[in-house]
Amino acid sequence: MIGDEIFINSGREVIFDQNRVIISPTFQLNKSWSISATWHGQLASGSIVGNFTYTNVLGFQIRHYLNYSYNK
Repeated sequence: MIGDEIFINSGREVIFDQNRVIISPTFQLNKSWSISATWHGQLASGSIVGNFTYTNVLGFQIRHYLNYSYNK
């Protein structure tokens, strides 16, 4: 998955609030299991005009899909 979210604050003025970029390749191991590594970068405006904060987050996910179907 690749994504980009742009947030705009619309009050009295329309201003840039934050931008998030997400990259998350997922590897399907079999029908029930997948793993992914996710990088999330965020540029956010601060309380002072023109002051921005940049953060990086790296996460790992393990997913297990359960099959609740009943077949006779």
